[in-house]
Amino acid sequence: MRTARFMVALIFTLVILAACVAAGREPTAVPVPATPVPPTIEIPTATPTVEVPTPTVEPTLTYTDTEAGFALDYPAAWAILPVSPEAKAGSFIYSTTLMSWPPDEAGVGGSIPDGQTKVDVTLIKSNVTSLDAAVAERKTLMGSGEGETIVRAEEVVTLPSGLPALRWELESQFANSVEYIVPIKGNIVLLSGLGDVSRFDGVARSLRPLE
Repeated sequence: MRTARFMVALIFTLVILAACVAAGREPTAVPVPATPVPPTIEIPTATPTVEVPTPTVEPTLTYTDTEAGFALDYPAAWAILPVSPEAKAGSFIYSTTLMSWPPDEAGVGGSIPDGQTKVDVTLIKSNVTSLDAAVAERKTLMGSGEGETIVRAEEVVTLPSGLPALRWELESQFANSVEYIVPIKGNIVLLSGLGDVSRFDGVARSLRPLE
């Protein structure tokens, strides 16, 4: 009888121990699937197309003075008021006029029309041997003219042809102008401009002696 009771108690004890062991056991970790990462898609950045305008090259004509021995270029659309060969041969001083508008369209009060350019190419027959001598003679002629002329700015430059020149800005009671004084083969060439200074400078800088 005692043996039966002992066996029952032993079994009961083992059941309790098994339950305690089961209760104290660590739970098994269940793996959680990783969230899928979408692939990175690179979108190429479009490079903006920049259109560079092609500079417009203005066609030109060449004015040649064989009497004085020089040439220069001027826009082909301009008009020219030339001097006859007879007048060139018989004159101490003469001028040829280049203008960016038709000769029959005058400005207000004798001035040039708005937005236009005028270039006077004057030859003074002389025997100068240097730029300083040419400038001195030009100042003498300027002093003998009517009215006072004021020199606002001046600088010595070298033209692309290699010729030395004096460029100055003049103010008078008649108009403000820009002028180049250039000695060529003993003579003096004066280039006087009114209107668009940049266009005038382009014409003046093309001055070159004839071979």
